[in-house]
Amino acid sequence: MKYDGYLLVSDFDGTLVNSSQHVSKENKAAIQYFTENGGLFCGATGRTQFSIRPYMIDLPLNCPWILYNGACLYDFQEDRAKKIVPVNKEPLRAILKRVMHEIPQICIHLYTEDTCYLINPNGIEDKLMLREEQDFVYGDMDAITKPWIKALLHEEHEVLKEVQKLVMAEDKEKDFHVFFSIGTYLEITGSRVSKGFALELLKKEYGERIRKVIAIGDYHNDLEMLQKADIKAAPANAHPEVKKHAQIITAHHDDHALADLISQLD
Repeated sequence: MKYDGYLLVSDFDGTLVNSSQHVSKENKAAIQYFTENGGLFCGATGRTQFSIRPYMIDLPLNCPWILYNGACLYDFQEDRAKKIVPVNKEPLRAILKRVMHEIPQICIHLYTEDTCYLINPNGIEDKLMLREEQDFVYGDMDAITKPWIKALLHEEHEVLKEVQKLVMAEDKEKDFHVFFSIGTYLEITGSRVSKGFALELLKKEYGERIRKVIAIGDYHNDLEMLQKADIKAAPANAHPEVKKHAQIITAHHDDHALADLISQLD
């Protein structure tokens, strides 16, 4: 079959999902065609297994997905995490307390394997989380004993740029990867974690079953994933810096970017 040995890995928001927060029937049909012709397909996202599940109806699940921006490989067929790379919580705890002290309005999500905690009850509302009715609980991070997978900080972009400088200055041992996933989300994971890191884990697990990787993404947190791919693509709506690294520019994510990519591969 024509796509035997091919892995297609796609960013989620801004790439696979359109502005209305749907996976179009055209994208679903194209991915089904790709997998029926021997290809493996996985999504790569900062989302959790819980927030992404409603979008996965009619998507083929023949490969683990990259979640939490690379901190987790999750097998939806088996409904379990195959690999989790947590953050070093002790230095992060002190850093987050300082951030909350200096910017009391900041919204901070802290993720464990089964729960999203909002750890600053005075923080601004995350409208995306409310619109999608994502589950969360308010929590005291000193009482959260399970491994922390990542922290996500939500505020205006200019505020978060200052927060990024603060976190990186406080990260004396270089424990963390601090990056934007969208302009109003600053994420903190373990230092080696990225979508590209998780893609390498996936390639090792599948061995010779993956001979060629096709990757598509739209934002800075997709760059390491694109660099690890044999064929690099970006939708027309991608950040200009991401487009510079792409060999293929597809249709806008509102015009079925994945369907266009697979058509161009054909």
